[in-house]
Amino acid sequence: MAVDKINIGSFDTVITLFSPIKKKTSEGAASLSWKQEKKVYALVEESVTDEQVDESMNLVASLAIKATIYQVQALNSRWRILYKEENYEITSVSPVRGTPFCLIKAYKIME
Repeated sequence: MAVDKINIGSFDTVITLFSPIKKKTSEGAASLSWKQEKKVYALVEESVTDEQVDESMNLVASLAIKATIYQVQALNSRWRILYKEENYEITSVSPVRGTPFCLIKAYKIME
């Protein structure tokens, strides 16, 4: 996405950002939960990825998104996004040079 094409008026979609919380259970096993950090406005672009094989050996296409948002402190690829009531795993967070924005790439989590 070109820097000159980012218009804050296009940030019309609300997404929710979740950070991971790792805890130790009473038995000593690790557990992972998610903490809602922020709801932010974003410019979201959807795309369909290549087909993948799921747990039942079925071919399914996955949905990927690119979201442009204002930079959020500590946001990284371990976080998750809630978009249209679906969970997405963040694969990359890239700052947009010379702006207060960042570009997030994420894939829908197959459940």
